[in-house]
Amino acid sequence: MKRFFSVLTVALLLCGLVGCGAAVDDTEAVTIPMISAHTTHSLALKSDGSVWAWGTNFCGRLGNNSQTDSFSPVYVLGTTGVIIAVAAGWQFSLALKNDGTVWAWGDNRDRQLCDDTITNSTVAIQIQGLSGITAIAAGRAYALALKSDGTVWRWGELYYGNQCGIPEQVEGLDDVTTIAAGENHALAVKKDGTVWAWGLNVGGQLGDGTTEDRDMPVRVQGDLDNVIAVASQESYSLALRNDGTVWAWGRSENDILGEKSTVPVQVQNMNDVTAIAVGYKHALALKSDGTIWAWGRNGDGELGDGSTTSKLIPVQVKGLSNATAIAGGFYYSLALKSDGTVWAWGHNSKGELGYGIKNDSRTPARVIGYEGKGYLNLRK
Repeated sequence: MKRFFSVLTVALLLCGLVGCGAAVDDTEAVTIPMISAHTTHSLALKSDGSVWAWGTNFCGRLGNNSQTDSFSPVYVLGTTGVIIAVAAGWQFSLALKNDGTVWAWGDNRDRQLCDDTITNSTVAIQIQGLSGITAIAAGRAYALALKSDGTVWRWGELYYGNQCGIPEQVEGLDDVTTIAAGENHALAVKKDGTVWAWGLNVGGQLGDGTTEDRDMPVRVQGDLDNVIAVASQESYSLALRNDGTVWAWGRSENDILGEKSTVPVQVQNMNDVTAIAVGYKHALALKSDGTIWAWGRNGDGELGDGSTTSKLIPVQVKGLSNATAIAGGFYYSLALKSDGTVWAWGHNSKGELGYGIKNDSRTPARVIGYEGKGYLNLRK
């Protein structure tokens, strides 16, 4: 079951998390703690169902009724009740309540909040027209939601000219169990373990053997079946199979994540993996022994191995054990440990590492004052 309790960045095994929490009562919060990151802000969900955020606060993406950056966690206003999942987008954020409703805050210039009367919101507001939701994912300027009937819904701008201001169903998809949102492309896993993709495809990130953009979902090709999780960012995609192997396709700038491929290829030396995540130009994998492995760009220490040397082959993140969830942001990474603490490493100019200072860190540093199993302080 640990495999399903781990969290991805962009979609992170949201389906598994939500499935376990969908029936909770507000009076008995048993939410599974999780983390999410995107550009330069981070989100964390506590076991009491409360949401906390830190980092850049442009357009109010931290949800604390201000637009001031924060170098430590702040409570997200408007998320009363029990939250069971969170997702960080480029300049906005999402939360899913245990009643199946979706809430959002931050930038609305591409209609990410589904409210044509505002340009942004500094507190969480409800996305209208959605119910029965079991999982969420946030991309650059668009969002996805998975319903209990296996259908997928989207809103915002997936890519230039492909915009919708109210949630609409993604055609050609059913029996979906897991979703992920990349910068301008999206992924879905069906009940049969197949992966489907749509959106921009300039780097082959849709995995269909072409570089042709797709408005409708197409099946990811190659030896990819029995998939239980997906993650995506920029022009790159990852999949985790139920045998613990990791597969990748697409392209990152300067091929920093490995050789470009328009169909999935297996990531070397990655076995016994339980969760995956993708940052802007780096990737993360969580193994069943609680260790974290990373590869790709490392100019700001986002691989957590104590260096700034990029790696094509995964290396172990130093000084971390008993990890239960991972997330990747813009040149930084996050980990949640079994004791409820959150750890961060990499770029930190906007406070995205959450440990109170501006300096980058090449190895994991603890997010200050945060305990995923309880309150940071009184809600304000």
